[in-house]
Amino acid sequence: MTVKELEEAYQQLHQQLLRGELEEDEFKSQVERLRFEDALGRQWKIGWYTGQWYRYDEGLWVLDEPREDAIPSAAEADEKALYEESGRKHSAAIWLAVLLIALVCLAAAALLSSWGADWWAGQQAQIAATTATAEAVALQPSATPLPPEPTPTPTTTALPTATPTQRPQPTPTTPAPRPTKTATELPTPTHTPAT
Repeated sequence: MTVKELEEAYQQLHQQLLRGELEEDEFKSQVERLRFEDALGRQWKIGWYTGQWYRYDEGLWVLDEPREDAIPSAAEADEKALYEESGRKHSAAIWLAVLLIALVCLAAAALLSSWGADWWAGQQAQIAATTATAEAVALQPSATPLPPEPTPTPTTTALPTATPTQRPQPTPTTPAPRPTKTATELPTPTHTPAT
């Protein structure tokens, strides 16, 4: 159906409701069937009482207007259905593989459990025997005597003593000499008589 055909179907249902030929619940149920999914995967429906189009967007129905070519053709719908069906087949194969792997793991665990119980009992017996042997060896007196431990001898330690220290006495300083002005004598010119 095209968008126009869906709108016409709504108008017929609305007229039947107004004439009393349809109950309100039946009207709503029939109008809910007048929806489609466009090529972009968006859901569209006609509002029960408004007769306007709404698009489903992030959990809300938003008032919008679909394009006339928004409804996919029958060939596109068939292709999409085929794709979804193949997806279900792949999904079933994956679940079957997961189930098979789980059964193999369960069987392996049961086999290891029964084999492991016998092995574990043997390990515990071996550990007990090793522990008993080690305890028996530890309790036997040693054939070689142990060397005596050195005994500590007290030593005297010099205690710190307080020695008075003298503070250095400040030394008087003499002031640095100041520069003084000195007179410099300049040579005097001498005259020699001309001959």
